[in-house]
This record gives sequence, C-alpha cells and structure tokens, in this order.
Amino acid sequence: MPSTFDISSMDKKYPKLSYLLKSRAKVEIFEAYKDRPDELLEAETLIHDLDRLGCRGLKNKFKDLGGADKFDPTISELKVAKILNNKYDVELLPDKDPRFIKESPDIICTTDTFTTYIEVARFNDSSIKDIVGLIEEQIGDFIKCLPYRIDIYLKEKLSIPKIKEKERNEQKKSVLNSLETFKRSFNEARQPKVPLNLLNDAGDFTFVLKETELEQGYVCILSDCFDVPAALIEYFEQKKWTKRVKHVIFPSSREKILLLLLFICI
Repeated sequence: MPSTFDISSMDKKYPKLSYLLKSRAKVEIFEAYKDRPDELLEAETLIHDLDRLGCRGLKNKFKDLGGADKFDPTISELKVAKILNNKYDVELLPDKDPRFIKESPDIICTTDTFTTYIEVARFNDSSIKDIVGLIEEQIGDFIKCLPYRIDIYLKEKLSIPKIKEKERNEQKKSVLNSLETFKRSFNEARQPKVPLNLLNDAGDFTFVLKETELEQGYVCILSDCFDVPAALIEYFEQKKWTKRVKHVIFPSSREKILLLLLFICI
C-alpha cells in the first residue's frame, strides 16, 4: 500500500532520525507518527544530543529497530542514555550484541572502577488511572451536594498495574465492592456518635471524612502510587547477560559489574 505522506519532507524535518532508520522501518515509523510531530522531534533532539555527547552504539541501536512497535521503547532508552552520558561513558546495545551469549542489556555504562549493565522497562499505568478515575467519579457524585472532603488512601494492592483484561476486570469488581463499603461507612461516619477525621477501611482503600466550609464536597487521592510487579522483577533477576569468554570487552581494572533496572512509567 503506498504511503499517504511525503517521505522526503520527513527526511528534511528529522534528518538524523531518518539517517539512522532502515528504509522499511523509516516508512512505517514516519507513517505511524506523522500526526505526532512532538515525539519525532524529541527523537531527533535526543539523537543530536547523544551524538554530541559522544554516546556510542546509536547506529546499532537503530539497526535493531524493525518497525513502529519498538520506537517508543527505543526512545525511552535514549532518554536514559542522555542522562547518564552527561557524566559517564555510555554505549547503547542492540538486542543481540555479539559480546553476550543471549540477550544483551539495553545500555552499558562504564567508569574507571565499575561497569553497569542497564535494562530499561516501560510501564503503562492506565489500569491505575482507570481505578483512580472510578473512585473519584463515584465518590465525587456521592458527596457533591454535601459539605465534606474525602481523603482517599489507596492500599498497596491498587498500586500494582494490571495488564491482562481478566485481572483488570477483577480489580475493577473489587474496587466497586469497596465503593459500596465506603457508602455504608460514610453514612455511619456522618452520625453524631462517630467522630470525623478517623481512618475508615473500605477494603481496597481507606478514607478519612472531613468537614469543609464549601457547599460542594470533593475527593482527594492522597496515595496514588505505582509499584513494579514482583513477577517482572523476578523475570529480570533470572535474565542472564553472560559475557562470552572469548571476548575481552572491559579492561581488567573494571572488575565490578552491576545490574541496574530502570522502570519508566508512561
């Protein structure tokens, strides 16, 4: 299917990005991101800055980029590389670097005393945002005509993102049950015999009911946090980036090798 945009104009706007991309990947990425110029400009700027800073491996990193599906993860790696390259010697690696038996890390960062292998992981926290939005909507509607402020404290269970549809549905159902508990507890807390400003447990979250001078009530989410799933950490812990013995890639003085996992929330 022929491209619906002028590839030559994209080449002129983003020359460094265009130079690094393979022809097929270039067409796919420019097509997918033609209405997202800020992201393309960000990639162009990162490449320019990393090249100026002397970051190694840019060409190999983009040779590994087969299409639009890997573009965002690659840009996340460039962001991390730029932060590190201001102070350390940094090299970007393709997925299958010959110095490693299996998969290679995303970045190698070196100093005179240690070498660090860096793996960059991206998270989409949309499941958490959906849950927070649900709580804010339902509780907001419930108290909108009452002079109360509701401080919501999310429990650890809600801080772990759910990826699979079944898990997201189960989480939503659990939160809906907690919201029903909240409504019952709310009515009890409004009785004179129950003091305000006490923590109430609604299941997946706790809340504190406070009086306000405003005529309309509102909700405050005070602990909207984000945790990395334990299963994902275990995956990285089991992943072995073993150097090939026949390749001597670091001077003997660099005996300390560290593994750093960087998680980017989007």
